[in-house]
Amino acid sequence: MDTRTLSTELHRVMDALDESLNELRAQLLACQLDACCAFQLPLVTPAEELMEPRRIESIPLSGGPAFKAALDAFTRFHTGMELSTRVVFRLPGAVAVSSLCPEHLIDQVQDINQLKKTFNTLAQTVRDPDERFDLIHLNFPGVVFLQVIRELKIVSEPLRSVTFSWGHKPASQVISLESADAKLEWAAKYPSTEMLVRTGFTLNQLQQTIARERSFLASLPSETSLRYRRKLRVRPLANLLYAEGAKVPKAQRDAHSPLIAINSPNVSLGRLKNYDATKNRQRKRRKDPRACGTPVSRVLPIFIV
Repeated sequence: MDTRTLSTELHRVMDALDESLNELRAQLLACQLDACCAFQLPLVTPAEELMEPRRIESIPLSGGPAFKAALDAFTRFHTGMELSTRVVFRLPGAVAVSSLCPEHLIDQVQDINQLKKTFNTLAQTVRDPDERFDLIHLNFPGVVFLQVIRELKIVSEPLRSVTFSWGHKPASQVISLESADAKLEWAAKYPSTEMLVRTGFTLNQLQQTIARERSFLASLPSETSLRYRRKLRVRPLANLLYAEGAKVPKAQRDAHSPLIAINSPNVSLGRLKNYDATKNRQRKRRKDPRACGTPVSRVLPIFIV
């Protein structure tokens, strides 16, 4: 797909997404509001993009102000002046409403999330991350791509409570040798500024290092088990406790934007405390080295397990 056609398609999907989000807003305003909370977090500047925060202040909102902030957050795709375009805007919280036609809300959120997936699929056809970033910001100045594609969360099962906490564990997944090699190949073809800063390599050093690491992976037995551990920025989480008799008693969700809870009129909503890295409990290192794995790359977090 050529750039002009791709830009046209991106604008078409964005227009449909805006329309669908406005419809969701109207539907929520027509519902009975049972409870609502939201927590304002500091905005991130470009200078803070690569810094792990030591403290995050959480300002609680409730009732009408929280509801308005939540509705605005669903449609907030753009950043402000002198703010990061790579770190998402976050407003953890929950909107509990009662509706005589909950399926309408569920269908609306599903339509929205499908449009978000379509927008992401179109954008990913541009393989180079820097070129993709430029294309998105040329067509949608000031937009934060991750905010556009971040899906909304809706819960229709009865809830007893929603509490909030901070998550700072890495994302971990088992990958094959072929997948690990593909990730390193991608890193060599499309090295990001963040990668060069983090590793301290020049572009030439980075590519030479990746070449050696790919050769090492090729020498490993085919049955070798690898794990990819990606460090995540500390993030707010929503902890769901379902009503008695539910198939799953509890669950945890990312809380970048407010959770929508349908027909849980007695749900109890908790608070999100300030994040303080100095007071956070540190996980103990595992004594068994096999649990941690042996690193095989200085560029990507790939380990033999």
